[in-house]
Amino acid sequence: SVAVVAIMMLQIAVFAAPVPEDVIGTEYESAASLLCALDIMVGDGDNFNPDDNITRAEFAQILMTTMALDEAAEAYSPVGLFTDVPTSEWYAAPVELGAGIGAIKGYGDGTFGPDDNVLGIEAIKMMTFACGHDITAEENGGYPSGYLATAQQIGMLRGITGIDYNVPMTRGQAAILCANTLKVDMMKKVSDGDRIIYTQTKDVNLLSEKHNVYKVDGIVTANDVTSLWESSVLRSGTVQIEYGNTSGIFEVGETTIADALGQYIRAYYRYDEDLDQSTVISYEVLGNRTTIKEVSLSDIDYNSITNTRVEYWEDKENDTRTTDIDIVATPSLIFNGASRTVNTSIVETFKQIDNEGLTGTARFIDYDGNGVVDVVNIMAYETIVVSRTDTKNYTITKEADTYINGVNRVTVDVESSNVTAEIVDIDGDELEFSDIAKGDILTLAKSDEGNAREYIYIQVCDDSIDGEITEIGTDDDKYVLTIDGERYEVTDGYMNYVTNGLGMGAESNQIKIKVGSSGEFFLNAFGEIAYDQLSGTSASATFGFLKTYAVGKGTDDSLQFRIYSDGAYADYKAASRVEVDGVLTRSTADLIARLESSINEVASNYYAGEMMTAMLFETDSEGDIRMIDTPYKAPEESQYSLQPVRGGSLAFQSLKYNSTTKRLGSLMGLESSAVVIQLPEGVDDLNTASKLSMVNTGSWANEQSVNIQGLTTDPDSYNLQFGIVKSSEAGRNLGDTPSQQHDKQMLVVSSVDQVMDSEGNPTIRVRGLQEGNEVEVMVDSEYYENDLYTDIWSFDASSSDANKKLFAAYADQVTQSPDRQSQILLPGDAIRFNTNSEGEMIFAKPVYLIDAKVFKADDQGNTQGATRYRALDLALVNRIEDDNAFFKYIIDKKTSNTNSATAILTVDENGYVTGSSSSNGENYTFFQDGHYIFGDTGMRDDEINTPSQFKIMVYDANEAPGRQVYAGTEADLYDASSELTPASLVIMQFRSGNPRGMYIIKY
Repeated sequence: SVAVVAIMMLQIAVFAAPVPEDVIGTEYESAASLLCALDIMVGDGDNFNPDDNITRAEFAQILMTTMALDEAAEAYSPVGLFTDVPTSEWYAAPVELGAGIGAIKGYGDGTFGPDDNVLGIEAIKMMTFACGHDITAEENGGYPSGYLATAQQIGMLRGITGIDYNVPMTRGQAAILCANTLKVDMMKKVSDGDRIIYTQTKDVNLLSEKHNVYKVDGIVTANDVTSLWESSVLRSGTVQIEYGNTSGIFEVGETTIADALGQYIRAYYRYDEDLDQSTVISYEVLGNRTTIKEVSLSDIDYNSITNTRVEYWEDKENDTRTTDIDIVATPSLIFNGASRTVNTSIVETFKQIDNEGLTGTARFIDYDGNGVVDVVNIMAYETIVVSRTDTKNYTITKEADTYINGVNRVTVDVESSNVTAEIVDIDGDELEFSDIAKGDILTLAKSDEGNAREYIYIQVCDDSIDGEITEIGTDDDKYVLTIDGERYEVTDGYMNYVTNGLGMGAESNQIKIKVGSSGEFFLNAFGEIAYDQLSGTSASATFGFLKTYAVGKGTDDSLQFRIYSDGAYADYKAASRVEVDGVLTRSTADLIARLESSINEVASNYYAGEMMTAMLFETDSEGDIRMIDTPYKAPEESQYSLQPVRGGSLAFQSLKYNSTTKRLGSLMGLESSAVVIQLPEGVDDLNTASKLSMVNTGSWANEQSVNIQGLTTDPDSYNLQFGIVKSSEAGRNLGDTPSQQHDKQMLVVSSVDQVMDSEGNPTIRVRGLQEGNEVEVMVDSEYYENDLYTDIWSFDASSSDANKKLFAAYADQVTQSPDRQSQILLPGDAIRFNTNSEGEMIFAKPVYLIDAKVFKADDQGNTQGATRYRALDLALVNRIEDDNAFFKYIIDKKTSNTNSATAILTVDENGYVTGSSSSNGENYTFFQDGHYIFGDTGMRDDEINTPSQFKIMVYDANEAPGRQVYAGTEADLYDASSELTPASLVIMQFRSGNPRGMYIIKY
């Protein structure tokens, strides 16, 4: 239940494990913790049953174990000391042994009464004997008054005073009595010549003398993840306790003492002399030294926070003023299990929590009793609706909460040696990362990246409620939904999901939910609504294109489907029953007939020669398709099915995108979680996913024209949830507008690795420098397999016959390179590229190929004439004067030239660029007979630039592999005056005439 979860996540202290759940949070917890650890009182396996009575036989066994005589009792052979204690009974030995040492008495008539409930005073008498204070009790008046007075005097009754000791004692009371007995200083009999004396020594008690257990009082200053001030250096499973002027390292054992960071505690531990190792068996927070105030993050007054004071609402609904918490000037700040590496102040931390809409608690700890908080320990959880998981790279893609900060993926690297990750279900049982599935609601807390050790906590919740929204209220800046009479708060992610990121400013027609909406509402671990599945829609439905379908072969006569979704084609088969546009089909023939009927209604809107049908689909637990929802609005369908956005039709519309309002045209809104697929026009073969692509709508430019079909599942919504875009280039470009294409900066490749993607397909990972910054990008596996090589080595975008002849001249020699064949790209290559929504490369254009010495500037036609010749420059450094460099162009770049330009360079064995062949068929010479030749090519020799204004990258063929590409400076440039070093070959990139990246190539 949610209540149990709240206890588990927010409880101040759990003392030892396993402690039965029915005493957690009660006055019996500390005692039960210690007794369970010592195997003195352990309950029935599930519960401790603190309110039950305890028999005299049971208490005799407890007494023997308390005195560490349990092994002696096991070795003892009963003789029938009491008439009602058969020698065959389990309790015979402890009863007779206890009687033999004088700790236990019968009723005086030869009976013991093993099944009678032990009275409080009887239990007190036995425990007084156990700790050696029976002699004092006898001197104080004997049984019963002397024993009661002595027990009160030495602290045995601490926590159970004020009860009637002449009635049966409960198990909970007995536990407190027993735990106190273990801790009081023993009275020990000592021989002094011919007389016996009794002495007490501080901290010499039953724990130390009989159980090898000792205590230490101090502050827990570190666990194996973090200390109070920085990352921990402790080994796994240990804590550091600071006591007095020293500190010690302790094994945590089965306790949760690692969670008591920053608290003043009393720990009970066993010492292993052979291992020189102390292991905590139980602990308790000392209330006289430690004050802990837990405050829900939703009750913090975020407008009044300073670094030394936090204000909060004790009762937000009824209080008229806040309560203050004073904090020391330099507190320890723990955020999600570890010290902070960012937002390191109180103000910055709570600002982050407020901005990101995090849920959880702040624990304010005063560990020295002076009334001022020393430690602020915050657990701040975000709620994640799982879209999908990658069990290879341990990433989780989010479904509905990307409006807040735009980050739609989180990494939980459970295999990393510096990550401590806990993944549990709603009941606290451990899970594996692989147990997380699409549609799960995760409550996640993650410490700052950059710590030497990081902590991640994930709770997987599958709680949900079915019902109808009867009221939509507000609380601060979020809705409160009343569903069938119960009020539910919502997460920030859900708030943004249902308002399309507009929050409280959303108009009624922009909100996905309304009074009367019904369906299933999914809860996080705090009982907040995180996602919904309204009637007629499905949270697990996937948007895609049905490419083909056919009846299976052989004994499998089910219908087989080929569907494009999530950037790839996949094959599915039909479940035994499939719902198509609201109608349930029970046979393959019925399914085909229903599909054909729906497809005929919508197919004409896509391709004449290719059957491509947009749809939402769901699969069952076996991965077979159980539901198909096409844009056709069948009479049998719910109103909440796939359909055109309100006011639209299935026809494609050419609409202009407004980047400020996030609208297409005047009416069609665009959800930030919208799924959009781009289709090429005029392509004969659509069987490879590289012909299609997933659209990153965030890359659309203002006023960009988009040819789109907008779809939704909400009949009253003007907002696009799903879309299909038609493009003449099938996504094979550097951007959707000339401006976007021009803005793509070149990447200088530093390394290429052959790898497998998350689905086991071969591809490459490319690393390099972009404007001096390190960049890493995976190549989409289908693009790698089908088109990357062609895009890098084909120059057919140019209509120049001379250009094609140049390409043919070097193509034969480069195809013999095995690295080129397998990796396609080499260190030193310069490319520009575009990515899909997953960040994978789906298109690339060459700027310079290092082995073939080929340069291409192909975007001149996409820039304004005044700056066209400044888009990409290939040049030699003529001379350097002060801060300026004068460059000699190697290609013909004039303001009036709108053609792409290609040049193949010739370089001698000393690294001098001696000449080039240009795309216009001209050959040029730059270096001959040991000197440079400038001024006779008709191209500019004196283009002036300031190198320090560029982000400089260098390729040096003379460096060792792996170190050839690096971020450089203007000091890496050499001009033609150098007698020992070739003049630098340079590629410069500009944006609207402004310097961006400079690439220096040294052969």
